[in-house]
Amino acid sequence: MIVLIYREHILQEMTYLKEGALLKGNVHKIFPYGAQVRITGTNRSGLLHISNISQGRVLSVSDILNVDDELKVLVIKSNVSDKIALSIADLESAPGLFLSNKAKVFSEAEEMAKRYREQLPVVSRNTKLDYDLPEETIPVDNEATLYANWKWFKFLRHAKSGDGNDRT
Repeated sequence: MIVLIYREHILQEMTYLKEGALLKGNVHKIFPYGAQVRITGTNRSGLLHISNISQGRVLSVSDILNVDDELKVLVIKSNVSDKIALSIADLESAPGLFLSNKAKVFSEAEEMAKRYREQLPVVSRNTKLDYDLPEETIPVDNEATLYANWKWFKFLRHAKSGDGNDRT
């Protein structure tokens, strides 16, 4: 039972990859605009766009990558479970390093991924989803903040026709 729960947790994490996650993968297909990278241990893949291969100038994807090349890639966008944008350029410690020294980029990948994550916008640690809150809880820091901007709203009474309160 514990193994099943653990596997469900892993599958959920892989379904909704977080921005800044460092992954291993293999080049599955090469296109003029980038490469499809199959994520190791899954049947999922992401796009490594030509502009995200290196900070240096890349004229042709096939000059730099080959099918079945092993890569370390950074998730830079994963809004929908089947669309994952990947990057190696964000793992470079110097512009164009991937073009001249792939091994160094991959050896520094963990540290560069950590730096990338530190630059991401911080989501409030106090944020809770509505279904986690008791019914009487207001999901803001204080009630005054909740009502602070009400003066900007104009409330209109919509009367039903024939009730004597019609406004024209």
